[in-house]
Amino acid sequence: MTTRRSSRRVSRNTSRSIPPSVERGLRSLIDKNESYVSQLLSLRGSPSTSSENSILEALQECMGMNDLSAEMLLARFFDVQVLKRYAEEVLEKSGKGSAPTLAARIFREWSREDFGTPSRGKRKRREETDESDENGTDDDDWRRPLFYWKGRLGYDAEKGTVNWSGSWVAGAAERGVPPPEEFEASRKKNSFQLSNAGKLIHRAESGSAGVRTARSLDSQLLSSLNGLSGHFNGSYLLDQDDGKGPARHKDVSHFFSFFDAAPENDSSGNDGLEIVLAAAYGVTEFGNFVSFGYVQEVGGIMEFVLARRYIRDDDSRQDFLKKKEVQGLLPMHSETLNIESDAFWTSVLPRCCKR
Repeated sequence: MTTRRSSRRVSRNTSRSIPPSVERGLRSLIDKNESYVSQLLSLRGSPSTSSENSILEALQECMGMNDLSAEMLLARFFDVQVLKRYAEEVLEKSGKGSAPTLAARIFREWSREDFGTPSRGKRKRREETDESDENGTDDDDWRRPLFYWKGRLGYDAEKGTVNWSGSWVAGAAERGVPPPEEFEASRKKNSFQLSNAGKLIHRAESGSAGVRTARSLDSQLLSSLNGLSGHFNGSYLLDQDDGKGPARHKDVSHFFSFFDAAPENDSSGNDGLEIVLAAAYGVTEFGNFVSFGYVQEVGGIMEFVLARRYIRDDDSRQDFLKKKEVQGLLPMHSETLNIESDAFWTSVLPRCCKR
C-alpha cells in the first residue's frame, strides 16, 4: 500500500480525521486481520506485534496523504477475499460482489452513527437505510454504485464511425467521477473498446433528443457530435472474483445519444463550458441499465465520461427502454445538467425511480 503524496492532492495534515463510527469500523476490520493490514502498510517490526492503535494511525495517515475516504481505501487496497470474509462473518451481510461493491456495503454500515455500539445490536434487524427502503436488498448491492466509463472518443463524419475506448471504475454517485489515476490503474482489468453498429442517426438541432434549440459551440469536434445517436457494439473486461480473472463481456444492446449541454437561454450553469451531454440505455446479461455523461475536448482529444446505472425490474425507467425513448431519461429541469454541481450525478442517475 503506497502512502506517497499525490501530485494532484496536497495536504498539510497527513492524518485523515474520521467519524467515531468509521473508526470503530476500521478497528473491527483490523481485529483478526492485524498481520494482513500490517503487511499492506509495510509497518516496521513484526506484524504480529503491531498494536491496533498503531495500525489504525497508519491507515488514517495513508488516507490523509492520498486524500482517500474509508470506502476508497477498502476498494483500492484491500483484497476482495478479506472484504468478503469481513462482510459475512462480522457484519453478517452478503459477501457477493467486487471489491468496490463490498467496500460500499461495508462503508454504509460504518456510516451509521451507532455502529459498533451496544444499542446497534438491538436495532440492527429493525433498521434499514433509505436506499434499502427503495426496494434495495443486500443481494442488490451491486446496483448501488455507478460504473463510470471514461476514455477517448473518436468520430469520423465521412466514414460515419464512432469509436470509444478506455476503462471503467465503480464509485458512489455523490463522490463524482473517480480521479484519473484510478482509471489508469484499472486499464488491465476493466478496459473497454466500443464502436458504432450500423448507421449513425443525425437529428435536427431543434429536435435533438427532445431538448431545446442548441447553441453554437466553438469546438468543431464537439459540434460534430451534437444531435448524433446510434448503437454501440464491442466488449469490456470484468473480473467477477471467481478465480478466473478478467473476462470479456458484451452488452446485448447499447443505444447512445449526444445533445447540447447549454441551449440558448438555459440556466444550467454550463454556459461557457465546451461540453456535449450524452444519454444512453441498454441491456446486459446482468440486467438493464441507463447512462448519462458528457464529452469535453482535452488537448484536441474528445474525452467521454458516461456513468452507468443498473436498474431494477420495477424501476420506472424500464418503460423508456421498452419504448426506446432516450429523451425520457433526460432531467426535467435544466439546472440539474450542470456538470460542476456536486449533485449532478445523483440528480441525473438516481438509484431508484418508482412508478
